[in-house]
Amino acid sequence: MSPSLTTAARSLQLALHHEIHAGHLKNRRHSPKLPKMRAVPVVLLLFLVPCSICGEDGLVVSTTYGDVRGFELKNVRGFFGIPYARPPLGDLRFKEPLTPSSWTGVRDATKFGADCPQKAWFLMSIFNRTHQISEDCLYLNVYSPKKPAGSGSYPVLVVIHGGSYRRGSGREYDGAVLAERGTVVVTLNYRLGALGWLSTEDESSLGNFGLLDQIEALKWVQTNIKRFGGDPNRVTIMGCAAGASSAALHLTSVYSAGLFHGMILSSGSLVNPWTVLLPPYRPYDHAADLAEKLGCPTEPTEDLVNCLRQKTAEELVETSVEGPPMISVWAPVIDGPGGVIPDSPRKLLAEGAFSKVPLMMGTASKEMSYIFADVKGIDFGVSSDMVEEMRSRWVERYPYPARKYIKDIISFEYTDFKNINDPASLRDNYIKFKTDYGYHSPMLHQANVHSSSGAPTWVYVFDYRSENNPRPEWMGTMQADDQVFIFGPGTLMLNDRFRLTDRDREVSDMMRTFVTNFVRFGNPSPQGQLVEWKMFQGDRQSYLQVKRPGKTRMRDYFKTKVTALWTSYVPEIVRRVFNEDDINPFGGSV
Repeated sequence: MSPSLTTAARSLQLALHHEIHAGHLKNRRHSPKLPKMRAVPVVLLLFLVPCSICGEDGLVVSTTYGDVRGFELKNVRGFFGIPYARPPLGDLRFKEPLTPSSWTGVRDATKFGADCPQKAWFLMSIFNRTHQISEDCLYLNVYSPKKPAGSGSYPVLVVIHGGSYRRGSGREYDGAVLAERGTVVVTLNYRLGALGWLSTEDESSLGNFGLLDQIEALKWVQTNIKRFGGDPNRVTIMGCAAGASSAALHLTSVYSAGLFHGMILSSGSLVNPWTVLLPPYRPYDHAADLAEKLGCPTEPTEDLVNCLRQKTAEELVETSVEGPPMISVWAPVIDGPGGVIPDSPRKLLAEGAFSKVPLMMGTASKEMSYIFADVKGIDFGVSSDMVEEMRSRWVERYPYPARKYIKDIISFEYTDFKNINDPASLRDNYIKFKTDYGYHSPMLHQANVHSSSGAPTWVYVFDYRSENNPRPEWMGTMQADDQVFIFGPGTLMLNDRFRLTDRDREVSDMMRTFVTNFVRFGNPSPQGQLVEWKMFQGDRQSYLQVKRPGKTRMRDYFKTKVTALWTSYVPEIVRRVFNEDDINPFGGSV
């Protein structure tokens, strides 16, 4: 990367993080059959560009709904805070998004829109200070190369932020670092928590509003991105953690079909235990719990929802509702035939009811090491009594008669019998168990099915750790660490940030090249440009182990045994106990 490009990206990153830092879907119950899918400062100002850079009239682009004025910085153009849907206020709360209203004149697009309602601690931990928070938050941001794409258009990357479906913001991701490499990048906000996912399991509130917001943003991209230099026929969706599971759900939704042409999933998949709220947990129970705590009726559901519409967003965010392990109570739900998620993702995957687009999937080698980050004395390890208690609590997600068997399996598979009472070994094996169950096995299950359909599939395991990483060594490479080397350290919590070394920048250059290659060609390393990255296929299950350049290489059969354990053997045990065929491998009944 040239010094000027580096400076541009760094300047934009600093500006982003140091300031206060199409149509309505009709009747989801009666949708058409799945079509064939294709392989400054009044408001909190986030970015200010002098008129000498923007030009006398600024940088103006006409969208379907009105004109927007953005800015230029070196080699990147930015357009922030563009509405892609009508504000979901008043009677529009707990309803599907509507297309935005048109406006006259030129709309200022030099600052981000408000973040969606959430607890402020997360925004504080990322941006140091909170930004404006409002239900009027359905905005997206466009980063595009300043240089025209010759006779054609640039490929498009739509980034969906993570945050357990409860928190996060599109402004976490510095799209400039990829825009300067010839990609139009779109980041967006979508409704979170109860406002994004509350379901009464009937027409009063079908849920999945956060997912519908994302679909509305994808529609906006199809209609408008060409005006920003992007190609609507080359759109890739990318997400990490809950952003990845959100993105993966678009593979199986009739409403998303044809709106994208490739997908990059990091630390999340279609079948993670936290992707969708599954039985025996009922979305209505959580809605009723929230209503009761806020003094609203629980029946009929129409009265429940109407009462919750009268509450403030802060009341909905701050009221705690208990739910199942490892998933937010406010999460995507199965909304039935004609719905956004018509059936359990596992069934849809097995039936081949998903878009056969090129897929790039990645995971970190120690995804869940963060679970012990704040435990006192954890650097020395954990006691066997603590592990025993954690395992006992964990198996409660399974039906009672099967719990003892599954707990015994965990004890056998995840015990180092040469160091059976060693605290560090107990800690590391518990992390391994949680990572295998929650991340590695689901990813590999989806990769197997996706590649078996004939769709191009690539898998990587991110196993690089910076020498400047301030976290203790035992944490290794954990969830979202790969994002640091794609979008920069600004994706980290403030306490975890570090200065990139020369070797880090080499890894960053490699990861950004993989991403932009995939967006451009549907292949992260065409003609072995960086490494000979083979597609993931059932016979060898090849994957790329990402370390520093020169040490990054192909491997075969990543976690094949534990994938079989969690996706075949454990479900079979539950089936034998209950004599049922309909078993969710990750706990629950479907």
